[in-house]
Amino acid sequence: MARSCRKSGLPVVVGAQVGETSILTRAALPIAQFLGAACRAQEGAYGLHLLQRDVVSHSMQFGRGGRLLPPPIFHGFGWGLDCNLNGLDEPRA
Repeated sequence: MARSCRKSGLPVVVGAQVGETSILTRAALPIAQFLGAACRAQEGAYGLHLLQRDVVSHSMQFGRGGRLLPPPIFHGFGWGLDCNLNGLDEPRA
C-alpha cells in the first residue's frame, strides 16, 4: 500500500489512534520515512500527554512545534525502545 501511494504521488497521513503507546508511534516512523514527500502529515506521539503510563521507559512524544522529541541513546537491537511492563497488572488509583 505504501509503495503504491508513493509511486502514484497520493498524499498520505500516517496515523494511529490518539492515546497509543510509544510502540505504535515508533512503528509508524519507517513507513513515514519510506513515503517521503507523499507523507503529508503524521499523527501520534501523544505519549504521556494523554497516557497515564506508557509501556516503555522513555515515552516517545511530541514537543514544541509538534516535533518528535529525540529518544535517549539506545545501545542494542530492535526499535530502540526499552519496554517497562512493571505494574501494568495493578489496578489504577
